[in-house]
Amino acid sequence: DGEVGDGGGAGAAQGATQQDGEANAEGGADGATNPGATSASGELLPTPADLAAIATSGTIQVLLRGNLTSTPLRNIQSKHMNTLLRIPGIVISASRVRSRAHTIHVRCSRCMDERVVHSTTGPFGGVAIPQRCMGPNPQECGPAPYGVVPDESQFVDQQTLKLQEAPESVPTGEMPRSVLLAVERSLVDEAPPGTRVNVIGIASLFTNAASTGGKG
Repeated sequence: DGEVGDGGGAGAAQGATQQDGEANAEGGADGATNPGATSASGELLPTPADLAAIATSGTIQVLLRGNLTSTPLRNIQSKHMNTLLRIPGIVISASRVRSRAHTIHVRCSRCMDERVVHSTTGPFGGVAIPQRCMGPNPQECGPAPYGVVPDESQFVDQQTLKLQEAPESVPTGEMPRSVLLAVERSLVDEAPPGTRVNVIGIASLFTNAASTGGKG
């Protein structure tokens, strides 16, 4: 599954799900399932578990709740790309949880030059490892000299969900449309198939490697 189903275009939403009409949005480390105390101004304060997770992972996860106007799944168009949307629907499938590279530590096998590479392509992309050594004498190291150092790299849990229009939202005679969702960190395994959700997320495009011969 790499495309929006039934003529919906090559879009994907990266965001978050929550049951019973509430919604979250995707970001970084753990956080919002166990609310902490509130400050004098009414702001939610992090719990000790939240602070421990931030200290361990070095990242944070921002979970949004809001009353954005819902956008029907079949109405998502090019103007909605890279914008925050609220989309209602039903989760019809969920992949197994897998690890996604967040920050990769690489080392040259010849000169032992070390670099840190960050993921910048979104939840459906990968990390581009330098193909030439960036050390003091790159001509001596040959092509593709870098290897990944797993113990010093950072990974996050990720799951892909398929969101489909609710039956009552599908016009008579039409087939329901669907879109892929990427959820990460504390949001994995929160919405099993059959769950009705509202999603606050960012609509984006991605390349399906299967449809491009593995080159995308």
